[in-house]
Amino acid sequence: MQGFQRRQTSSSQQRAVNREERSPSVLITALTIGTVVLLLAVTFVADWLRTPELNIIDAPQFLSPNQDNSFDTAIINYRISEEAAVTASVFNEGGSLVRQIIDAQTQPAGQHFLTWDGTDSLGRRVADGSYRVEISAQGAIRSRSNSVALTVDTLPPPLQLVNMPEGGRVRDALLPVEGL
Repeated sequence: MQGFQRRQTSSSQQRAVNREERSPSVLITALTIGTVVLLLAVTFVADWLRTPELNIIDAPQFLSPNQDNSFDTAIINYRISEEAAVTASVFNEGGSLVRQIIDAQTQPAGQHFLTWDGTDSLGRRVADGSYRVEISAQGAIRSRSNSVALTVDTLPPPLQLVNMPEGGRVRDALLPVEGL
């Protein structure tokens, strides 16, 4: 009987030893799986929360929409780092919306441009003054905005005759311009 008890004891001791030998590998496996799941979760959340980069590359500083074919439109070039819903709006000096040029339009990553002709949402020419064109790129959750200031001036510059004596006058209001 003692021999049988010894065998049982040695078998139970072997099972305990086997459990002790297996426990570190089970623990390491569990930690590895946990780490992988954590990294995937962090990567997914970070990717989901990523905000597209938005840079205005080139924009004029003034606009003269008086149909003289000189600065009648403002072309604004911008770049987005990834696909985003882009919105472009024009605001006056008081911060009121004048016109929505682009409304949540999905655009791929890369360089894009927009054109503003100096009109409001009803197609009327805006008054002279300072305006702000704001471009926003909406990611999954967050957005990034950038803006450019434009001065609208519809008055043509005064024409001054260089070789005219001081106080001199011309007979006809219409002067032909030659040599251009």
